[in-house]
Amino acid sequence: MPMASCIAAAMVAPIYDGFEGHYGYTELGWFLFGLAGVLCVVLMGGTLIEAVSYHWSDERTRPSMGMWVVALHLPFLAYLMLTRGPAAMSYPTASTSAAGPVSRLDALEHTLFFAGLSIFLVLAWLAVPMGFLIKLKFDFSFWALAFPLDILSCSTMVYFKATRDTKLEPKFAHGLAYATLALASYVNAVLFLNTTFWLLKRRWLRPDVKWAPLSLNKLTHEAFRVAGRKMMAQAKALLVQLDREGGSPLALAQSLAAEWEVYSITLEWHAHQEDKIMFREIDAFNPMATRDGYRQHMELEKMEERLNNAARRIDAADTLSEDAMAACRSFVTELAAYVPYMEKHMDWEEENLLAMNRRTFNMDIQIRIVRKIWDAYEAMSVEELRASVSSEHEKRWVAKTADWHGYNLAQFHRCGHYGYPDHEGDIESLLSFPPTFPEGKMPLTKQQVWRVVLPYVVRNLPEPMMRTRFVRCWTWGLPERAQHIGEMIYRGLDDAEWAAVAKDVPEIIPRGLPGWVRRICLTLQKLFLL
Repeated sequence: MPMASCIAAAMVAPIYDGFEGHYGYTELGWFLFGLAGVLCVVLMGGTLIEAVSYHWSDERTRPSMGMWVVALHLPFLAYLMLTRGPAAMSYPTASTSAAGPVSRLDALEHTLFFAGLSIFLVLAWLAVPMGFLIKLKFDFSFWALAFPLDILSCSTMVYFKATRDTKLEPKFAHGLAYATLALASYVNAVLFLNTTFWLLKRRWLRPDVKWAPLSLNKLTHEAFRVAGRKMMAQAKALLVQLDREGGSPLALAQSLAAEWEVYSITLEWHAHQEDKIMFREIDAFNPMATRDGYRQHMELEKMEERLNNAARRIDAADTLSEDAMAACRSFVTELAAYVPYMEKHMDWEEENLLAMNRRTFNMDIQIRIVRKIWDAYEAMSVEELRASVSSEHEKRWVAKTADWHGYNLAQFHRCGHYGYPDHEGDIESLLSFPPTFPEGKMPLTKQQVWRVVLPYVVRNLPEPMMRTRFVRCWTWGLPERAQHIGEMIYRGLDDAEWAAVAKDVPEIIPRGLPGWVRRICLTLQKLFLL
């Protein structure tokens, strides 16, 4: 804004209080032009470097890149006014034509004009083929594109005027002037109509939700709320069937127990990263602020242990015996007490602790915390996570079985390597690839934590915008792992859910899947971050 203000004042200074044959405050205009030149160098240099290192996860900030066109074409217009006076902008008359081609461009004017035009073409490539600069959904931030296009249109018309009365071929300049004028008029008309529609629908009264990498905590809470309500609905249906004479709700009960198993794994990860990382970071700035959060976690763990015990009894039942029915009723009763308290706990965290995050943690700290959370569970299995938080001594591993129970992945936490069953055959058979695994689906406890957590949270978020932002929270802090994160989410979603997420966050599409392209912006970012 200071640069634009100085340039606008420099453009007006020569014609303010001036008349034919006399310029106004030209020297003042040159002073403002010089000041704007310094600011322009700072703006172009600083923002170009920042654009490469910044992740641009919040698409509302992307249209601001159009200011680079303004930073070159506004000085172009101001320089013309200072060196040519009002004749640079007016249509040639008999008197001005007799005085010679006063509007012919010099080397600096050519440089400024074509440099701005080159940046515009790069931004146009980012906007249309790459789909990076703008999205189809209208937002007030799109108005940041109107002013650069207007300045571009003015510059191309001045360029056409400068080449019109020279020996240069004016067809290119003529077509360029009409093309930019049509583009600027179309964009302004579309923005005006969309803004009018928003005003009529009163959408402008809805404030934009601010978010950052640590918003993943609040979005995870939202997934827990949705999943808790789903399980409550299933529990009510299970209770109705239990009370009905002759009912056999074992399949429904085991389905509910399976849903709780995934929920509990995700919850264990979330509570563990809060206790070990998030709460400690908050306490570093606000000592003892998280005390009651730890206490609430302890009470929730007691309730979760009772639910886990009931779920294990349900899952182990082959028929609806008395013990299975007692386990079903115990699970429903405990769940009815657990879900409301869990929601109160999440509300308390969001109103108190997460509010501190917004006031305390700047962007660099947030990205560092996200990277710490990822590194703490990278390649960690669910068994290993549970072993790291369990107070029980791990039993010595001895396994000869060929099924999944023979894989003791929790052993890595104790001795630095996994516990795999003994292989069959000679040592040469170990060189075959790919290895042969037991039949049946891999149990959740044998899977890596991130391959359970990431798809589960995405599936349970109620709005597409929330799913997109949850994924972007991770790619914002871990841009080099965008495709790795995408691969894990891809394997846990159905085709429709994956297509919706990949459309909004195309950089997570793994190599080899439809829609993958080489991301130039991400490649440059990696280069600058190394």
